[in-house]
Amino acid sequence: MSSEDIEKKGLGAEESNRMYESKGAAGQPENREADNTAGADNPSEEDKEAETGEIARKAQEIKDRAMQIQKMKAVRNAITFLAVVISAVLQAFVIQAFIRPAELLSGGFTGIAILVEMLTSTWGISFPTSLGMLCINIPVAIICSRGISVRFTAFSLFQVFLTSGFLQFLHFEPLFDDPVLNVIFGGFLMGISIVIALKGNASSGGTDFIALYVSNKTGRSI
Repeated sequence: MSSEDIEKKGLGAEESNRMYESKGAAGQPENREADNTAGADNPSEEDKEAETGEIARKAQEIKDRAMQIQKMKAVRNAITFLAVVISAVLQAFVIQAFIRPAELLSGGFTGIAILVEMLTSTWGISFPTSLGMLCINIPVAIICSRGISVRFTAFSLFQVFLTSGFLQFLHFEPLFDDPVLNVIFGGFLMGISIVIALKGNASSGGTDFIALYVSNKTGRSI
């Protein structure tokens, strides 16, 4: 065997080794990528704990938010209840202390109820204002409740019931003999009673039901 043949065999062996090494180097990234993919598909215990903690934190936030909303609703209902009671007491006071002594009429359904009482009393029939307020307001509230807030309707009807009850069980003495003073103070205080109810997200009933119903249906403020 000549020296040239030996050199050729040596070069062939070196080339084979280089090809083998290049194949091995090319296969290593694939193995690494496979390992990384397997690691991504199988999250560690720390990742699972972090995900569980995040879910628990969000659930607690939702629970705290729900508690805050419930507290806000309770406070809102308490304010509305107090406003309705004050409005009903003041309205009953105005009717007994200013309107009846001066033989006046107020506005809205309350005025209609007072007028019915005056007319029936001349015929010897007793149809009190308190009963007239209920008979007029309840049907209108039921009809208009389809187009306005149920909460608003309920508290407004509650105000009407309270006013009717206060007219029956509370008794206020007239303050003035002068009709002009009765008109001035009676009208002012009656307006205050209506504003108090409205500020509490309720009303004194009557035409307020109709006005709000028409406003919601037409989209125009009244």
